[in-house]
Amino acid sequence: MLKDYIFKSKNNVYLLAFSGIILLFVLFKIPYLSLPFYWDEAWSYAMAVFDMAQNGPTLLPGHANEWFTRGHPLMYYFLSSSWLKVFGLNLLSAHAFALLISVLSLIIIFYVFKHLVNQASAFIISLAVGVQSMFLSQSTMLLPEIFLMLLSVLVFYGYVTKKWYIYIVFSSLLVLSKETGLILILVILFDKIFLSKLFYWSDIEKNKQFVKEIIILSIPVIVFVTFLLIQKKNLGYFLYPEHIGMTNFEFRSIKANFINYSLQLIWNNLRQIWLFIAIISLVIGLVFGKKISKQQVHLLVLSIIFIIGYLLFSSVNFFTTRYLLTLLPFYFFIVVSLINYAVDTKIPIVIVLCTLLVANFIDSYAKDGEGDCVLTFRETVICHRNAINYCENKGYYNKYINTGFLMSFNLKYPHLGYLQGEKRFVNVNKSESPEVYIFYSNEPDSNYEKVKSDTTYFLEKRFSIKNAWVEIYTKKNI
Repeated sequence: MLKDYIFKSKNNVYLLAFSGIILLFVLFKIPYLSLPFYWDEAWSYAMAVFDMAQNGPTLLPGHANEWFTRGHPLMYYFLSSSWLKVFGLNLLSAHAFALLISVLSLIIIFYVFKHLVNQASAFIISLAVGVQSMFLSQSTMLLPEIFLMLLSVLVFYGYVTKKWYIYIVFSSLLVLSKETGLILILVILFDKIFLSKLFYWSDIEKNKQFVKEIIILSIPVIVFVTFLLIQKKNLGYFLYPEHIGMTNFEFRSIKANFINYSLQLIWNNLRQIWLFIAIISLVIGLVFGKKISKQQVHLLVLSIIFIIGYLLFSSVNFFTTRYLLTLLPFYFFIVVSLINYAVDTKIPIVIVLCTLLVANFIDSYAKDGEGDCVLTFRETVICHRNAINYCENKGYYNKYINTGFLMSFNLKYPHLGYLQGEKRFVNVNKSESPEVYIFYSNEPDSNYEKVKSDTTYFLEKRFSIKNAWVEIYTKKNI
């Protein structure tokens, strides 16, 4: 009987529950597929992807618009633009690609940690990632961070299981997708050369085998260096000069950033509760003399070193919250493993953690704000679109309009999804005394207070949804 097969083992129950939740996740995200592009998604990723789709997907620096791609490795742009060429250059197609990557990432996390820990832990880890605010909001955005998370988990799996074909393929994809991908590779090389000796000192390794594995592990480094050399030859620089200008090696700054980013990882969105449970579990396990294999300790230490290395790199460079997505599976692997360490009976702890998952989702859904890591970005996008549609209906296409950086792109590029048709506004930010000002809540403008008090302008229209708003000021004599 089908019913008997499904419920005969706990593993099937977890798989069935996971499949059902994935389906609910997709249904939950469907309304977000038709939303216009937002923030960094609009500028610069959608600009770069659509430009590449129109001019031909490429992996070679110098053959793509560097102002849009910002000197990044081009794999994500290549894959997403190839998708658009097949399924259409439109919002729905682009967001469907992002949703597909997000679903695959949860499936891969479930598969990998099922093999590295157990099915119950894999179920909790994958869903813990899936209910985080930053994942839920980013899961339909045309941005590379969830793709980087997926690749990082596969690289980790390929390394610890010594499935070298998996490691070589996905580590190469990782470093060709973004520069931060190199961090995991360097951590793995450090582990192989130094750290693993502490755990497996008694294991005699043949020199030839060790050298062979070091060569394999170094392949993505060679791939990345090759990309840099081509970029230097074609564009005149190894790394994008503007990004180099954002680095800060002052110790005080690095320390402050490291503490700040660490707190964001372990504290936000109820993640501190997971950490508290893990710490209590560790103490209980130690008190009662619970044992843990050296292989499991090794994986935990490797994950911790990767998190620390990634946060240190971020502390030197430009950082935004969504970059933490890469670390989420490793963070939850650590805390769930520590909980497993203390608890022999899985069912009670699974019930507790599933309750926490529900609380996590509720917290993510209730989070307010206008950043790209909260679901309420939807309200901001709708406000922007309504304001632009109003200007279209008023026929303001040729009027001189001043506005913020993000809105200026929304007014000029139809593929970003804010304009009703192909007609665009042609005089955006071209005058010191414009006929129309458009101000909005998620990008402060130094002219806002001045225009509000200027009697030659009046507030023509305001759009607002909760905390998001857009105000259109117009000269009285037009």
